[in-house]
Amino acid sequence: NKAKLTDYGLPKSNNQMSTISGKIIESYAYVAPELIGGKIIHTDKSDIYALSIILWEIITRQIPYKEIENKFAILSKVKNGYRETIPSNCNQSFANIIKQCWDGNPDNRPTASQILIQLQSIENVVDSNNNNNIDYMKDDTINHSDLKYNRKLGNNQSEVYEGKWLDSIVAIKDLQNILLNKEEIRLLKECDHPNIVKIYGCCINPKHECSIIMEYMKNGSLYDFIHSNNEITLNLILNIAIDIVNGLVHLHDTKHVIHRNLKSMNVLLDDNNKAKLTDYGLPKSNNQM
Repeated sequence: NKAKLTDYGLPKSNNQMSTISGKIIESYAYVAPELIGGKIIHTDKSDIYALSIILWEIITRQIPYKEIENKFAILSKVKNGYRETIPSNCNQSFANIIKQCWDGNPDNRPTASQILIQLQSIENVVDSNNNNNIDYMKDDTINHSDLKYNRKLGNNQSEVYEGKWLDSIVAIKDLQNILLNKEEIRLLKECDHPNIVKIYGCCINPKHECSIIMEYMKNGSLYDFIHSNNEITLNLILNIAIDIVNGLVHLHDTKHVIHRNLKSMNVLLDDNNKAKLTDYGLPKSNNQM
């Protein structure tokens, strides 16, 4: 049961500031309080806040703030310190991680590396108590005629299909009104990690739009998994949480990329429920502004 991150939007390197107006409402439940109102400046600490909501979502299997119908009211309450209630039967160490991650002061939130150490410590205690065939292409460009589209998987700012590429099952994401150059695709592929959805390459489709060909994640999004009838044990919760944080450590500490759109819909699960981050969009290298 491995989780991988997805949909990390248009991340910037850690030393880049992002100002986006009008986008805050799309993922309002995961928006850090410091981003609400005025300029929106994403940092690695706003990713950590979003992680806290995902962790709460996993342990409760509830939709965040579902009792508040007005999303603007949610943003106002969160900015003023409101947080969801952590169940009393939640592992206390896990609950403490959530509380640290959604602290109203970004400076008080731990880094992804610090969270990983805490989660692994919990996993060790729990354990003691319980006693694809595609290689990276040398050329990032894929021939569109080699692709076969099957069923549609979802649609957000783009359309995603299950399909085939050279007899291998893949996900094909058709970007709308976005064209990527080879350097941008190269940067996406360089984010490669066991907890990041793998990018194989891109092509121009018949609509003259860019399509990204990436790893197919059989078990879908963490959001769907949480809100289904699947059994979720503490061990599975810890495995998924560690997967997500491992992906964040790689983005933050190794690639110096901020996800900027971290939510349970953008964490995908493979057939073993290994979690991976996805949709990390157009990362910039450290020397790009």
